[in-house]
Amino acid sequence: AVHCEGDDDAARGADLTGASDGKEISCSFWIKTTNSSENYLMSSHTAGADTSINDSSIGSGTAGDGKWGLTVYNTSDSKIGNVWTNTAINDGEWHHVAMSMDLLNGVGVVYVDGVEDKASGAILTNDTIDLTDTDWRVFTDNSSQLTADVADLWINFNYIDFSDSATRAKFINSSGKPVDLGDDGSTPTGTKPIMYFKLAADVDAPTFYTNKGSGGGFGTVSGTLTEASSSPSD
Repeated sequence: AVHCEGDDDAARGADLTGASDGKEISCSFWIKTTNSSENYLMSSHTAGADTSINDSSIGSGTAGDGKWGLTVYNTSDSKIGNVWTNTAINDGEWHHVAMSMDLLNGVGVVYVDGVEDKASGAILTNDTIDLTDTDWRVFTDNSSQLTADVADLWINFNYIDFSDSATRAKFINSSGKPVDLGDDGSTPTGTKPIMYFKLAADVDAPTFYTNKGSGGGFGTVSGTLTEASSSPSD
């Protein structure tokens, strides 16, 4: 796991390799934070466009309630998908969060620590997500940088049915601990996700920024990540 001080982030100034606009997105990650302010694990924008609007993002909102969500927009910068945790997770403990949306079928799922936890009021519009942005970032949205410990950030542009217990077990075990997703994140599905960030054993924390997924590298780095004092495996 890595520790983000609030001034650490990495960016990719190009489309993600192999990405295409679609109607599905999924993510899985481990996080430990006490922060109540607006924070982001991932965000994307169209270069030269209004960077105050995240076309896709994983983050906590402006409400300051410690709840985290997955939000997506179409190419007209209209919000078409939004699911959130019902539970605040900024209690300083490790939590596993899994979120997924299938906009074609109007389905969204949210699980925290293996338990269903979707807040009411989800937005699930049958429209196409803008997934071909040219400005992708981790740990920031251009203005709000993450303050948290993070492990195993896994993102893909398909629908993962986390409501299925056998599927969840590929990401979190029955003891509430991480499952090894493989060096490239391919173990749960058999193929690499578009983004996978993991700190391998016995390597320096900044290597977390190396995208082990299929989408390509994040080469513009700010700040210096350090190793977290604990991990979700402890």
